Amino acid sequence: MPEGGKKEAGVAAKPMLSDEELVEKLERLKVAQPDWRKKQLLEGLRAEGLTISEKRLARVLLTQGNGTASYDEGDDPEPAMLQAIATGCQTFEKRHQVQKEHEGKQTKVRPAPDIYGRTWHRPNIKIDWTDEVRRCKALEQKGEVNAALRRATQVRRIGGHDTRVGLRGQKGLYARQRIGIGTVFPLCCRVALLSEYQTLFANAEDRAEHDRYALQLTTGRDWDEGPLMADLLSDGNALHFINDPIGSDTPANCEFVEVLSRGWPLLFAVVVEPIEEGQELLLNYGEGYWTNVACHHMRLGNYEVAGNLGRAVLEAQIAKIGSENRSVASTLEMIADAHEQLGQLNEAVDVHEQNLALRIRLVGEDHILSVIIQERLARIRHAQGLVPEARDLYATVVAFKFQAIPYIPESNRAQHLFGLASNLQAVACLHARCGEEDQCHQALHAIAQMPSEISTLFRTNVEQDSELDTVREAEWFPSILAAFPAPLPEVAKSS
Repeated sequence: MPEGGKKEAGVAAKPMLSDEELVEKLERLKVAQPDWRKKQLLEGLRAEGLTISEKRLARVLLTQGNGTASYDEGDDPEPAMLQAIATGCQTFEKRHQVQKEHEGKQTKVRPAPDIYGRTWHRPNIKIDWTDEVRRCKALEQKGEVNAALRRATQVRRIGGHDTRVGLRGQKGLYARQRIGIGTVFPLCCRVALLSEYQTLFANAEDRAEHDRYALQLTTGRDWDEGPLMADLLSDGNALHFINDPIGSDTPANCEFVEVLSRGWPLLFAVVVEPIEEGQELLLNYGEGYWTNVACHHMRLGNYEVAGNLGRAVLEAQIAKIGSENRSVASTLEMIADAHEQLGQLNEAVDVHEQNLALRIRLVGEDHILSVIIQERLARIRHAQGLVPEARDLYATVVAFKFQAIPYIPESNRAQHLFGLASNLQAVACLHARCGEEDQCHQALHAIAQMPSEISTLFRTNVEQDSELDTVREAEWFPSILAAFPAPLPEVAKSS
């Protein structure tokens, strides 16, 4: 640039390309040179007279790619292995390291790392973790701890035909070359005490995004300060892009192994099955993780996604622990919820009945969990117009709730009675539709005899419910209404 910072006459500044225009140029270069990586693409763009930073190119390749572009970490800052980010956590790390070093000097033996993790059962893979930790620490000091990971893998978009529907268009970690069994990659990210981790985020959305990639370290469960959380999304390497194979027929080929070195945990990804070039690295997150994700989607109203995740979790649970398990029952309940919310009542009934049979086998027919399922089945049958089935189910629920009244804590008594009154009203309506006036009279009379704060609320319902029209002309109906407390005056209501 000439003196004074002014551009030479006749030289026009080139306009800044948008990300979309940059993607178009990149796609053209990729067609002409399909083997080019990021640095070669950068040189190609600059040869055309375009000025673009390596950081922007990496971002565009990662966020705007369509599955053909890949992401290289080569020019990004070298992330470190698990590092503390909070004062209490750093103090804790230092204290335990000093303690371990003191123990080592006393015994004249360097303390070897201890392997933790209940899922690590691979007798066919022999790894000397003392040597592995020493090797990775040496690479970390040189700023090369992730060099092997960069050479062996790449991050790219998951295709639109992947059977894991929820992952389509998202990112996954793929092998650039064949990766042999027993290969070890250190995981780099920041860690914090759970109590501190919960305060790091500005809002619930930010916290939820990090929770998707967070891992509670097993070694922290015995510490007085509480467990440690590994926040894989923060200051981490590409290993946080490893996806779960749930929803596909492909088994996991990696596992996380936690190693305690001088009182401080380190986390490694170990390849447990050979991975061919172009294959995705996959790791089982566990049923608990996916159950939490499904519940999160239920809260957001994404019922179809929640139901699909629930079914995938159910298959994994049955394969792992069998069908006679309370965890399976809880998953069935979530799947039925999703069907109900989507208006798929027949499917919801099928799942509820399957869950009811399982609950009865596990805890008995008279258990509260079994009765709750029967109440939900009764509500669905009532909505479907299946009167006799709904009536019988509601009768079972009402009988149980009457028997449970003496055992309900005083603080929950009003809520229990309100639910019971709602069930009694439904039973009364169903008896009326079946022409069973005596049973209808008994159900309404039971509501009228409840405490006034409950029965007053239901007087208007009884007066206006169209399903009771067939019994309004009965001789006993006026006396039933008279048994209900009079409604509050309008003045009292407004005050």
